[in-house]
Amino acid sequence: MRPITVLFAGLLLALGAAAWIGVAVAQKDAPAKAADKSGFEGWKYPGAKKIGSGQGAGGYHAMLATTDALDKVEAFYEKKTGEKLKPDQAGGSGIGGGAGEARVFQDDSVQPGAKSEPRPVVVRILVNRAKGHDLTLVISRAKGEDHTHIALTYFPK
Repeated sequence: MRPITVLFAGLLLALGAAAWIGVAVAQKDAPAKAADKSGFEGWKYPGAKKIGSGQGAGGYHAMLATTDALDKVEAFYEKKTGEKLKPDQAGGSGIGGGAGEARVFQDDSVQPGAKSEPRPVVVRILVNRAKGHDLTLVISRAKGEDHTHIALTYFPK
């Protein structure tokens, strides 16, 4: 009786492994959904120089730089996103959303502590989960630098 139990258990184990391998192969061979690059291109700041970029996992990313002032870059992305990107006070943040959408804004331009002294760099961060895409936007400019930097990550849905 014991050899039959071992044989039956081995057979079940082999069938389970074969089914798992078949599912893994089917998932690997499934064509990847083509990402919408045209949507990503529209998020690039006009005239900005590309520092680096890439794509993968259905999304795109780019690091850009422009000689335009921080305020001008913020105004462009405020118009594009419909979100305020300049806080009422340094170090401000906010979160909102609803019905499958979410927005998070953070300003990381102050030192820690009670005085909240300004940092030598202004950093604005926006994460926007919209119905058609997920976007992460980081805009920064350091004192004494000639460029405003823009980092974008975009995943179309």
